[in-house]
Amino acid sequence: MAGEQSFPLDVVDIIIDLVADMDDASHTSLKACALASSLFLHSCRRHFFCSVTLGYGFHELKFLEVLGSSPGIANYVRKLKVAVNYNYDSRENKASLILASAIKEFRRVQHLEIKGHMGRSESWDTIPRCLQEAFFHLFPMIGSLQLSFFHQFRFSVLTRCVNLRCLQLYAVSEPVLDLTSVLPTRSIVLDEYSMSIGTAGAKSLDSILTLA
Repeated sequence: MAGEQSFPLDVVDIIIDLVADMDDASHTSLKACALASSLFLHSCRRHFFCSVTLGYGFHELKFLEVLGSSPGIANYVRKLKVAVNYNYDSRENKASLILASAIKEFRRVQHLEIKGHMGRSESWDTIPRCLQEAFFHLFPMIGSLQLSFFHQFRFSVLTRCVNLRCLQLYAVSEPVLDLTSVLPTRSIVLDEYSMSIGTAGAKSLDSILTLA
């Protein structure tokens, strides 16, 4: 429609941002805007898919179905939360392969949260290789990383996070320092980091991280 094509897109973004600020948790108003005109669809999707949570089984299948019909949706995701709370062993299974496939679709994630089982810390080494590789795919693009409820986490993998500015570690115990395979050419400079991993882990991180 001619009227829609001539309407300034930056104005549309401002309007949709205001609607999102006043909307409810179910995005009722945003959904109405998206259905009202295709002109609003892009701006609404920025809010619909800004934050995605995966790792609870049915979410991954549903998300992959959505991507199959609209592959560009993955580009809207800026914040990704992944719960690694299956009874995993190191072998790949259908659930881990589906989850890894979903994670690899993202190209513009800025904040990543990886959470183990709250009742018992997961060993990072027991995460299936396909999932580890999917996380490593995201590491170079993220500016913020939060890890929770893991032990035997190799801090050397943080050298892949070349754009990291904020690091949060919660209940990440028994760290294994393994800098022999990936030696950083420079420290990762952070604006902020917090941890609860014990003195030994903090000293290990000091060899990799510096505060701005």
